[in-house]
Amino acid sequence: MKLIIDSFVNQDQEMPSWFVASLGRFLEMGYNPIVKINPTNQKDTKKHGVAWNNFLSSLKKYKGEDLLIAEDDCYINVDYEDLKQILEPYKNCVVRVVYNKNLKNPAGSNGRYIIGNQLTYIPKEYQEHLISTMDNTPACIIDCWISRSKRIREAVLKNPLGREIEHYSYLLGKVRTSGCLKLDI
Repeated sequence: MKLIIDSFVNQDQEMPSWFVASLGRFLEMGYNPIVKINPTNQKDTKKHGVAWNNFLSSLKKYKGEDLLIAEDDCYINVDYEDLKQILEPYKNCVVRVVYNKNLKNPAGSNGRYIIGNQLTYIPKEYQEHLISTMDNTPACIIDCWISRSKRIREAVLKNPLGREIEHYSYLLGKVRTSGCLKLDI
């Protein structure tokens, strides 16, 4: 199982402080992540499509083995070997491993609406379907789309296995604090 952390560098070519905390935590918990640096200024892409493009790009680049795709604000609470065992039964769906909130039965949903896409598992058996579906969908806010799409099978762990780190949201244009873990970084 391969872990990809999608992040960016700021205008001073520095990594965000929350990413450094996220990476350190993954290493501490026994993961061997690949860090993928993405531009925040993506030509012809609205702000809400940047995370979509980053996710799809990582999925296409590393497809062929079970993948974990993390946003750079993910703080994992389970070690690598334990997570492999937890995810073993999931072969034909996307699994939301770390997320911020699970809203039950909001309008327009499939019975739930998951806020946050901090860590998502995509088994190799489901990657081609997910890539094809995403390629034929306009870029949008990815956590909303996964929860609402009738074309994607999604499993959500009852309790997230980590937290979202307080961070500057490129989409919101401000620091995201709601439901987030505040670290002294």
